Amino acid sequence: NNLIQYLPSRPYSLWRLSCKNNKLNCLPLLPASLQALSTDVLCLPNIPEYFGSQNSDWRVCASINDCTPNYVFVPDVNFREKLKSTYSTCFKGDSLNTTCAHNQTGTLNVSNSSIASLDGIHYFSSISNLDCSHNTLSRFPIDLPISISTVNCSKNKIVSLPVQLPNTIKSLDCSNNLIASFSYNFSDSLSYLDIHGNQLLYLSSLSKSLVTLICDSNTNEYGSMVCLPPVLPANL
Repeated sequence: NNLIQYLPSRPYSLWRLSCKNNKLNCLPLLPASLQALSTDVLCLPNIPEYFGSQNSDWRVCASINDCTPNYVFVPDVNFREKLKSTYSTCFKGDSLNTTCAHNQTGTLNVSNSSIASLDGIHYFSSISNLDCSHNTLSRFPIDLPISISTVNCSKNKIVSLPVQLPNTIKSLDCSNNLIASFSYNFSDSLSYLDIHGNQLLYLSSLSKSLVTLICDSNTNEYGSMVCLPPVLPANL
């Protein structure tokens, strides 16, 4: 019961979403955790697992063009300008066409751009790689596209990682930040992890599929050592 035309960032743990009686034409990709949904849109970009198991009547959009394009504002001026220089056809003035953003695939490179916030990254819901290194990010984006497989957020000012990230991530480089604790629940798909140059004291768990781990030069109260779990991945 509002006049909103687009949804804000959604956490990966979201389980209930109510967005009826608004001006929404489309919904962004829905997190796998979703179990309750109330909306007036005619089709969904994807069907979360819970609804599939319940034999719901939700219909998947035949294409993104089933939706009338929404235009949204990307708040960080440096992020916005970097996107405009890379995807000029996706912008009308300072407004991002979400349909155009969805259609972008491959790598989104916004490194070395003095970006402090990646709010709006979730509209690029089909990209597979993100390079946001060498910026001024203090927090890791909580709304990465669920299609993402490689993330490089090295050399920022990030102090922590979300507890949950897309389980499609295979390679994560968050080296040379200010991360002091690591409560991230590793997915079994993660095979490469670089966390060197932070402030970590220990890692409580690791992905079972991890092949490469770089964790040196973590400055903490005991020097630069990171304590590892007693049982390590078989292929590490």
